[in-house]
Amino acid sequence: MWTPGTWPHTAERWAGDHCDARCASAAVASFRATIHVPYAPSTFALFEQAQAGRLTFVPSVPLMLQWAVHEQLFFQATPTDFVSTGRGTAPLSRQHLQTTEYYDPQNAELFVYFDSLADLQRKLAETDYAVREARVRAWAERHTNTTSQRWQTLSSFLIGADGGTI
Repeated sequence: MWTPGTWPHTAERWAGDHCDARCASAAVASFRATIHVPYAPSTFALFEQAQAGRLTFVPSVPLMLQWAVHEQLFFQATPTDFVSTGRGTAPLSRQHLQTTEYYDPQNAELFVYFDSLADLQRKLAETDYAVREARVRAWAERHTNTTSQRWQTLSSFLIGADGGTI
């Protein structure tokens, strides 16, 4: 996360030997919301922000496509894409974006989509952050519970009910 006036001090709370999930969550929680331009189908930041109850403002699909064409926006579509050159990256499409965490309808509670920078400015001013934070926290709790259940199922399958190995 980069914010004017806080780099590198805030960023130092994100990584290194002195930062764990609690300090990353505290760093996120110190902000009212996040403005994020997706650069990959999924990022840890998305889930850190949700766990901290932070709403994320994201460009709409049409705006992402516009930026991809006119602003040379890089989006890592595959693990083999090379970030600095974009080689290997297929042109960004609506279909591709709709398969990402950011545009999946199941994750809609996490986001406010904006169609332009003027629309972003308006939505930043008009959003009821308390109501949206409650929705994000509810989503995060559901996500934590379902993820935990999936790991338990996987563990039971791989290790077995008696704790032995397969």
